[in-house]
Amino acid sequence: MATSRGVLQQRERRLLSTVIELLRRLILVGILGLVGAFLLGAVLQLYVDMGATDPENLEGLFPSVDAIRQAWDTHQDALINEHIPATWWPTLTGLALGTGLGLLLAAIMDLVPPLRWILYPLIIVSQTIPIFAVAVLLILVFGLDFGPKIVVVTLFCFFPITINTLSGLQSTKALHTKLARSLGANRFQTWWKVRLPTALPSFFSGLRIAATYSVVGAVIGEFVGSGDGLGKSLQRSYRAFATDQVYLVVVIITALSMLLVFLVTLIEMLALRWRYAGQQQRTPFQQIATMWRVLKDRLAGQGFATLLRQLRYRKSANRKQSNHMRRLPNYEPIKDSSTRLQSDSAHFSGTPPDESGSGRRR
Repeated sequence: MATSRGVLQQRERRLLSTVIELLRRLILVGILGLVGAFLLGAVLQLYVDMGATDPENLEGLFPSVDAIRQAWDTHQDALINEHIPATWWPTLTGLALGTGLGLLLAAIMDLVPPLRWILYPLIIVSQTIPIFAVAVLLILVFGLDFGPKIVVVTLFCFFPITINTLSGLQSTKALHTKLARSLGANRFQTWWKVRLPTALPSFFSGLRIAATYSVVGAVIGEFVGSGDGLGKSLQRSYRAFATDQVYLVVVIITALSMLLVFLVTLIEMLALRWRYAGQQQRTPFQQIATMWRVLKDRLAGQGFATLLRQLRYRKSANRKQSNHMRRLPNYEPIKDSSTRLQSDSAHFSGTPPDESGSGRRR
C-alpha cells in the first residue's frame, strides 16, 4: 500500500514538473514572439520612412573610410590638443568620484540596514531624472567649466557601482561570517576581511559598466555646457551636416570607452589574482578545436557523441592508471587475467602462483 502511494506521488510530481516546464517554454516562446514582432514592426517602419525620403539624401548618410580618414587628417590637431583632453580628464575625475561615492553608499547600506530602506529608493529615483535637466541646473551652479561635466559623469557612474557592490556584499555566505566571528573578529574586521573581498568581483563588474558610461556622460555634459570637448565637436559636426566628422567623433568616443574598459579589466586581473589563478587559459586553437568537437557532436547525434565521449574517457582513465602503476616499485606487468587471479590468490594464501597461467595451485 505504501509502495503504491509512493509510486502515485512520484507520478504526480513528474506530471506537475512536466506541466511547469511546458508552461515555462510557452511563456518563453510568447516573449520571444512579442520581441520579434516589435523588431519586425520597427524594421518595416524604418523601411517605410527611408522609402519616403529622397534617395539622393541618403548617399551622404554613410561616409566612406577615406572620407573619415580625411576628416581625421584635417581636424587632427584640434582633436588631440583640445577636444580629447577636454573630455578625457573630466571623465577620469568623474569616474573616480563615482567609484568612491558608490563604494561609500554600498558600505553604509550594508553596515546600517535601516539606512538601506531610506537610501536605496532615493538612489533609484536619482536615475529617473533626465540628465539634460540636471545638466542645465549644474551650469547655473558650477558655470561653464569642467564642473558640470564631472558631476554628470559622477551621476552616471555611481549607480552601477553602488548596486553591484551592495549585491556582492549581500551575497556573502553566512558560514564565512560565522567562522570569522568564531576566530575573534569584530564586526568591522569581518566586513573588511570577509564581506568586502567577497564583493570585489561584483564591484569590478559595476566599475566596468560605469567605465562604459563615463565617456557618454562627459559628452552629454558637453552638449549643454563646455565650449570644448568631443561633445561640442559632435554637436558642431551634425549641425554642419558633416557626417564624416560625426562618424570620426563617434569612433573616438568608442575607442576611449574601450580603453577605459580595458584598464578596468587589467586592474581587476591584478587585484583579483586569487580568482584567476586557478583558471586555465585556452589558446585560440584550443577554442577552435572545442567548437569543432561541439559541432561534430551536434551533427553526429547526441547518442553517438555520448558513446564516443565515454570511450575516450575510459581510454584516458586506463592510460592514467597504467602510468600510475608503472611508477610503483617492484611493478611487473600481468599478461593474462588468469595469472592476475592466481597472483591475487597466492598473495592471500601464501602459495606461489603457477607460471603456466592456468590458475591451479601446485
